[in-house]
Amino acid sequence: MGKITIEEVIAQIDSQKPNTCSIADKVRWLNDLDGKIKALVIDTHEGGTDIVFEGYSEENLQAELLVSSPFENIYFLWLEAQIDYDNHEFARYNNSISRYNEIYTAFENYYNRTHMPKQTKINYF
Repeated sequence: MGKITIEEVIAQIDSQKPNTCSIADKVRWLNDLDGKIKALVIDTHEGGTDIVFEGYSEENLQAELLVSSPFENIYFLWLEAQIDYDNHEFARYNNSISRYNEIYTAFENYYNRTHMPKQTKINYF
């Protein structure tokens, strides 16, 4: 099974949480999240530089996102939180971001358990 695409995540959020946010906003939010995941999780492990992330644009909604099953719901929860924040629905935002933080932490812990951290060389003088 392949990774989820930008188009699939946006279609899911739009069908389950009607909103007036633009596709450009949603792509930007997904770009921000995967940029964070790439820098803070993937790049801190061996082979992280082999995974290419050049950012997302509206012109390529078929681009695959970095996180795959069983953690791909991270994208839906992230967009849900961003939409709630954008709508100034702060009680809903707090709930959404809490759910997002749970799956982000689960993904981060899984990645840390299944990928070797980068080793640093220690120089003795």
